[in-house]
Amino acid sequence: KSRFIAVYLIRTLTEYTYSEIGSELGGKDHSSIMHAYNKIKNEIDNDLTLKETIKNLTEEIKKYKE
Repeated sequence: KSRFIAVYLIRTLTEYTYSEIGSELGGKDHSSIMHAYNKIKNEIDNDLTLKETIKNLTEEIKKYKE
């Protein structure tokens, strides 16, 4: 699940394409990356703990980038 979360964060916080993300994560196919992104995107709506985790990670990453 951590790789899926990483995909979701990369996709939402950068302008990388699915193919570029796949390449950075060991040559994964773009369809695998799309699946990972969509899975987390859908799970966020049903899992409050995951939603909070994503929110916290996003805030930490944005702070780090400043």
